[in-house]
Order: sequence, then C-alpha cells, then structure tokens
Amino acid sequence: MGYSRHLDTGINQIKIEPAPKPGFIGWFYCSDKPISQQSILDCSYLVYEPAYSDSICSDNYNHYIAASNCTNTSVCQNGQIQLLDTNAIFLCVNGEWHALCGTSWSDTQAQVVCRQLGKNVQGAMAVNVSVPANISVLQAKFECYGYEKFLYNCSDHRSFSCDNLISQTQITVAGVTCQSLPGPPSSLTVNTQQSDIILHWEYTDDANNVSNFSVYCKHNRTVDPQLHLNFKTELNLLTKNNSATLIGLLANTVYTCCVSAAFPYMETESTCINVTK
Repeated sequence: MGYSRHLDTGINQIKIEPAPKPGFIGWFYCSDKPISQQSILDCSYLVYEPAYSDSICSDNYNHYIAASNCTNTSVCQNGQIQLLDTNAIFLCVNGEWHALCGTSWSDTQAQVVCRQLGKNVQGAMAVNVSVPANISVLQAKFECYGYEKFLYNCSDHRSFSCDNLISQTQITVAGVTCQSLPGPPSSLTVNTQQSDIILHWEYTDDANNVSNFSVYCKHNRTVDPQLHLNFKTELNLLTKNNSATLIGLLANTVYTCCVSAAFPYMETESTCINVTK
C-alpha cells in the first residue's frame, strides 16, 4: 500500500457491527523476509466458515476484525532499487534504503538488477564497491537464477553474516555495471529504382554485428465508407542488411513502414516512415 512497517502501532483490532458474513479469514502468516511480501494475499491464510465466526471473533457481545495503523512514507517502496553513480546498488526494505552485502554477490544477481533497472541484461557484471561505513547494509544474501524480473523474486536468506568491513570508515557492498539497451535504427530514407521501392536506414548500436532488422509495413484502406469495409495489406521481412526492397505494395497507397533491430535477447523500439508507391 506504500506505507512503511511500524513495530508498535497501538491498534490490532476494531469492533464492527454486524458480524462479518458469510465468512472471514481467520489468520494470516507472513514471513519476516528481508523483502516483505508485496501483497497480503502473498501470505498464507485460512478462511473460516460463518459457523465459526461467533466463537472465534466475538466475546458474546461484540465482533472484532483485525486492524493496523500505517505510517505513510514517500521515501521508497518495498522492492524498489536504485543504482548510485558509484555503481553501488541500494534496495528499499520497509521504507528505508539499504546497501546489499557483496560477499555472495555474483553476475547472476547483477542480471536481475539490470533487468529491473530497464538496462541491458547482456554484459551485466557484479562489482564490489566501497562506501562510507555509516551506510546501512542489509544482512542477507540473494539466490537468483538470472531470469527473475525483480530482485525480490529471488530467494533471500536473512540469517547471513556479511563480512564487509574494510576500515573504520569504509565498507564493501554489492554493485553492478549495466549496459544501456541498444537504440532503434535511425535516418530512414526511401529510394525508387525503376518499379522497386528501397528502404534504407543507419544503425550504430551493434558493434558485434549480431542483430537482424525487422521491417514491417502496414496500411488499412477503406473499401466502402458507408459499409465501413476495410482491407488490410501488410509486409513483413527480416534482413541482415541496412536496406530492404519493399515488394508487393499496392500502387497509389500510403504505407507506414517501421524498422527495428532484432537481437538474440531482445528487439529494440521501431523507427517509422511513410512510404508511397
């Protein structure tokens, strides 16, 4: 809900009338993991039938339901991460930022962090970063497979001793280096050679020459405005070159043609241009 945990709220139940119908949740069990469950429904719980409500939730006169006070916080939300200029990674736990232990930190965890940050997972590297000793460090280790979308999807172990002291003023914490995602093709141009239409583009974000280019042209044309009949013509092709011959386009028809770079692990956004045969 975007609130921070408060150990002593002073409120744990409230009285209600009438009694809850037709049933109610009798108990919840939420583990005290370093990253708390993102929803109360992620916890274990048991639903009681109406017949049990009077004996469990009442004192023969009043009915009670669970309640809690929450302290609003705009600092951060559980599971949120941030990458500092020093490449140190910080994780939000219960509304507060914590550095992560670098003792068992690996490239697998770094891949998950880069993915959550919207960066390129390929080439993600774990690094150890020196930070001031007064920085709060989460005493936990994360076990990831590398495909998780968020760091809190990984298994975490809180009873973990983090040996990170360098000196009285410096400690070592987990960090990552992430590459930016490759951008889309640019500088789209159209040339005509005899009856052929040739689409050209430039691309500079593939130093290893591992990408293909996906070309997609589409046009929706109204046949009968009164009957609202449409027919769709489109063209799909994949090429290794920085140009493509557009074959099969209808004459005197405007198409929107888009080009994206397709890598083995992702596809970039598209750059589009209008093309008329």
